Amino acid sequence: MEFNNKVILVTGSNGFIGQHLCKKLRLMGGNVIGLVRKNNKEHTIKQYVADISDRSDINKAVKIINPDIVIHLAAEKFDNSDDGYINSYKVNLLGSLNLIQSCQKIKKLKSFIYIGSCEEYGHQLAPFNEELRELPASSYGCSKLAVSQLLQSMSRSSDFPSIIIRPSVVYGPGQSNDMFIPSLINTLIHRKTFDMTSGDQTRDFIYIDDIVEAIILSCKVSSLNGQIVNISSGEFISIKKLAIKIANFISPSSSQLINFGIKSYRETEVMSYYASNSLSYDVLGWSQKVNLESGLISTISYFRKASRSLEN
Repeated sequence: MEFNNKVILVTGSNGFIGQHLCKKLRLMGGNVIGLVRKNNKEHTIKQYVADISDRSDINKAVKIINPDIVIHLAAEKFDNSDDGYINSYKVNLLGSLNLIQSCQKIKKLKSFIYIGSCEEYGHQLAPFNEELRELPASSYGCSKLAVSQLLQSMSRSSDFPSIIIRPSVVYGPGQSNDMFIPSLINTLIHRKTFDMTSGDQTRDFIYIDDIVEAIILSCKVSSLNGQIVNISSGEFISIKKLAIKIANFISPSSSQLINFGIKSYRETEVMSYYASNSLSYDVLGWSQKVNLESGLISTISYFRKASRSLEN
């Protein structure tokens, strides 16, 4: 086995990426421990309940777990409320700082992998590359960027062994309905109408298996110095074209259920969004394996089966 029973701490292991990642890591021989705020009884890995926002709590947890590798996925999602920046700052930045400082005390720690986001780039000319000066347009992107810069600073000042993975928009089987692709698929499967924007904004989508592979490859990088690496398809598609593509995969008439232009764009909507992935092969030896069509077909198949099982 590739990880030879190494202790791998995964924060946010109950999330979409976390569950797929932990399953793969276990198959590869890792002693995987999920750090969660709430115990998930359906989870197949060991779990330690702790809140990264609580410094004492996280210090105790990390000391007990004593990890060889830390993969930091936990984060507050988009928050468009008036307190969005405060909530993101408390959880995403201060919580990450608590975790990082706790990990600094672990002498055997080999790798700290932080999962950032291409939302950190914000209003930039696409394709986004790792040398750009980021201009985040949301509380989520801003807080993610703050953690990335924190890790880069600590790598320079104290050789903290970190790498920053920036995925584009991740999708795939098992994703929650608060994301666009599963929401659209589930709505159309049940023959209901779907209201959305005009869909002129472009996005770059990456399948769940591909981001999991990239994270696993990042665990094996020997020189960790706060390097940022985009994980993306390197291609873009408009949300309107994506919606029609999904509808056509579901049934010939499903596109008639989509109501374009009903919803408004977000005030800070990034209209052109895709990321260069040329560095990912040089640093990680990673390249995309699953194209958009194959990934969508697999995702639709999963949600069809899930829908039938609920009906029976």
